[in-house]
Amino acid sequence: MNQNSRKGEKMLVFVCSPLRGDRPYTTAKFNKNLRNAAKYSARVVQEGHTPITPHLYFSSFLDDHKLEDRRKAKEMARELLTLCDEVWVFADSGISEGMKSEINLASEIGKAVRYK
Repeated sequence: MNQNSRKGEKMLVFVCSPLRGDRPYTTAKFNKNLRNAAKYSARVVQEGHTPITPHLYFSSFLDDHKLEDRRKAKEMARELLTLCDEVWVFADSGISEGMKSEINLASEIGKAVRYK
C-alpha cells in the first residue's frame, strides 16, 4: 500500500476503465462506459479517496472520434496518471488497448496498480 493510505490520508486514485473499448464501437457502449466510469469514481470517493477519471472530463470537450483530440486526451491522461498515488483498474468488460497503455505506464513509473 501507498504510504499515504497507511496514514489514513486521502490518495489521488487514477480510474482506469474503458471509454470506447474494443471493436465494434457503438455510441451505446461509449455512453455505458461513461456511466460506469462515474460509478467507479463514486466508489473511489466511498473508499475515502479522490478519483482522477480523465475520460469523464475530457469527453465533455474533446471528440474521441477525432484522431487529434483522442491523441491529446491520451497524452493529458498520462500526465495526470503520473500525479496519482495509485491506479485502480475496473475491468468488468475487459481491458482495452488504452487501458493496457495506462497500466503499462503505471508499472514503468512504479505506481501501485490495483484490480477492482
